[in-house]
Amino acid sequence: MKEKELAKYLDLANHHPDATPEDIKALCQKVKKYRLHSAFVNPCYVPLARELMANGLVGTVIGFPLGQDTKNIKTIAAMEVAKRGADELDVCMNVGLFKGGKENQVLAEMEAILGAAKNIKGRN
Repeated sequence: MKEKELAKYLDLANHHPDATPEDIKALCQKVKKYRLHSAFVNPCYVPLARELMANGLVGTVIGFPLGQDTKNIKTIAAMEVAKRGADELDVCMNVGLFKGGKENQVLAEMEAILGAAKNIKGRN
C-alpha cells in the first residue's frame, strides 16, 4: 500500500491533559496536510476541531482513559459531543465489568451509549 493510500486510514490524536487550543490547531493542520482520516481530540475541543476541520472528520473519547464512568455519564457525554460536532467516538469500556464476567452488561452499556449518539446525529 502506498503512503498516500495508508493516510486515509490513520487518525491523529491529542489527548494530553495540557493540550491547548494552539495544539489542537496544529493537529488539525497536520490532519488536513497529510490527508489523514480524522482529528481526535478531548471532548472539550470538539467544537474547535469541528470548526477547523470543515468537511473533515472529528473524533473524541468517552470515558477515557479508564472506562469507569457510569453508563448514564458516558451516554450524556456521547450525546453532548455528538451535538457539538463529533463524527466518531472511541468509547472506553468498563474492563473491570468485562473481566468480572459481566459481558452482557458491558454490551448493553456500549449499545446504549452508541445508540444515543447515533440518534443525535440522525444515523440509525
